[in-house]
Amino acid sequence: MKKRRLANLAAFALPLLFSVAGCASCEKPAPAGQKAQPAVWVGRISLKGNEPHTWLALSTEDGTVYELIGERAAVIRDRHQNRRLRVEGKVVSAAKGPGFPARIEVGAFSEVQ
Repeated sequence: MKKRRLANLAAFALPLLFSVAGCASCEKPAPAGQKAQPAVWVGRISLKGNEPHTWLALSTEDGTVYELIGERAAVIRDRHQNRRLRVEGKVVSAAKGPGFPARIEVGAFSEVQ
């Protein structure tokens, strides 16, 4: 009789214990607004790719290339190609390998001499 109670208790308690421990160890993702911290980059603006798949790029002096997105990126594309700019913004997505650079949402920009 005692063995049966112990077996029933184990059958009930162990799954409960693992589910509580599993939920306690889960991390909740940070809100999108907190994840992307503002930063500043300086580099040369260029248009990369072939039509219809072109994208606006910021190439820094250390060779890192970023894709610029957002409303202000359209202004940069129209008026500031092949110029050095100081870009303030947030990294929206990290680089995923060659051909898939990190994406920056442009907040502000200014021309650098």
